[in-house]
Amino acid sequence: MKYFSLFIFSIIFANSFVGQQKSKNNVKFLLGLDANRSFVLNKKSKFWGVRIGAEVEKKYRLGLAIHAMQKPLIFERSINADKYPNASKFIKLNFSYYTIL
Repeated sequence: MKYFSLFIFSIIFANSFVGQQKSKNNVKFLLGLDANRSFVLNKKSKFWGVRIGAEVEKKYRLGLAIHAMQKPLIFERSINADKYPNASKFIKLNFSYYTIL
């Protein structure tokens, strides 16, 4: 949330700065959706993402992207039940990440 607030502030600041020197038509807002398929430990996985940003004077781009797995992957692994009696034999893998463009 901290990065998103910083991103919104920078877009507003860039828009007001460009608007003082030239017309506001030099700022273009960008929005994009991503969908990818990949393999994680030999299992198929789907990723989705959202990109939002701004382009200033067709030269500079600033943006934020959020990507995540569509659903978690579950793996079954053998464990030593005598050593770890409360452990589950299933591993759940799920992750997401943010990038500043």
